[in-house]
Amino acid sequence: MTFFKKYKDGYYYNKYAYYKYYYNKYAYYTNLFHKYTSLKTFLENIFNNTESIEKYHTSEIIKFNGIDFGVSKKEIKKKFGKPVFKWNNRRIVNHSLFVYKMYIGNYKTNVEFHFYNKVFFAGKYVFSNALSEGDRKKIEKIIFEKYKVNKAELIQDKLMIVNKQLNSIIIQNEINYTLTYLTGDTFLIDNIHRQIKNINYRIEKIKKHIDSDLKRKL
Repeated sequence: MTFFKKYKDGYYYNKYAYYKYYYNKYAYYTNLFHKYTSLKTFLENIFNNTESIEKYHTSEIIKFNGIDFGVSKKEIKKKFGKPVFKWNNRRIVNHSLFVYKMYIGNYKTNVEFHFYNKVFFAGKYVFSNALSEGDRKKIEKIIFEKYKVNKAELIQDKLMIVNKQLNSIIIQNEINYTLTYLTGDTFLIDNIHRQIKNINYRIEKIKKHIDSDLKRKL
């Protein structure tokens, strides 16, 4: 897999660290494919079943790493350079992804930029290492203060902050602490849901045809 090449020289300095690092990267990218190639997990990991999440409202502008939703791939590359990994999703047509490795403060993260029809609609910070309770408190305190959310206690599962434009931030306390930033562009989101619904319809139609053929021939 080509996205491991840049770390290969680490092997000569610390064999244990290299294999540990290789495994972590392999696990991340394997999980990445799993999350976004299945229709069900794509919806869960991008849209996070937002109907059931505890919500807080803000009047503040929501951007991802200073980037507005709706910009092009070209604009992302111009600001951040060449991604360490890029992928055109053949299962969810028109969905593509850039991954960068960045430090957010002193926290190491995999930064995902998701595009639909080459337009940026969702971003994720996936923290590479498990966070302590103190780290989580620090991050959540900064987010709550920035977006003027009145919440003091730590998030146990998920929480969503949404503004007047329906742009949102979803904070997820998982094995890899994750922050998802999602556009509120209803036209674009409806298009994605419509496409997935059409794919599901075709899959069910094929399954029925196979079952019918099986029943006829047995």
